[in-house]
Amino acid sequence: VRVVVSESVSRIDSGFMVNGYKAKSVLLATGSKATFGESSGYLYERYGHQNTNLRPALVPMLTAPNNLKGLRGVRVKALVKLFADNKYIGECRDEVIFKDNGVSGTAIFNLSLMLARVPYKFAYLTLDLMPEYNYDEVKALIKKLGGVENLFHKELVNNILRKGDDLDSIAKTIKNYQLDNARLGSMELAQICCGGLLTDDFDSN
Repeated sequence: VRVVVSESVSRIDSGFMVNGYKAKSVLLATGSKATFGESSGYLYERYGHQNTNLRPALVPMLTAPNNLKGLRGVRVKALVKLFADNKYIGECRDEVIFKDNGVSGTAIFNLSLMLARVPYKFAYLTLDLMPEYNYDEVKALIKKLGGVENLFHKELVNNILRKGDDLDSIAKTIKNYQLDNARLGSMELAQICCGGLLTDDFDSN
């Protein structure tokens, strides 16, 4: 067996000729652009293969700036629900990390995987900031504490109060903190890539 490393492969010629080396077969394990590799589809093109639409996944999401003011770096545990074109797609209860232009964290990464697999024009996220309590229990707790100030980070409290400072409005915002225009982050930030070569073009045997 001859081992050859550190050679760039840009094409596979007929008869499995690779950089002048003759092979009986070729196994491509190039990864994707999400893993600092390349989309290997172009190496297959001379054999008639095609790529499906490639999308980043396990990635932060970008959202509209409303409800993000001052929240960069703030972390919360929340029940996050994803909607695309007003249809419920899925949910995840885990950590959310606010950013200047969107959200990250385990819950967001898991939901990005769902969003990468559905066609959509407009998507949004809703965060239940106190999923362990129902609406009436949230109201009762806020009333007992005399306000919402000690329940969350001060900047998150400010964003909640901007939606209305009466008891009903505060409870509604806590149970339904909405982030509009949700979309997948860039491929450079993704851990994986959804899509790839059309599997119907391959013989499984």
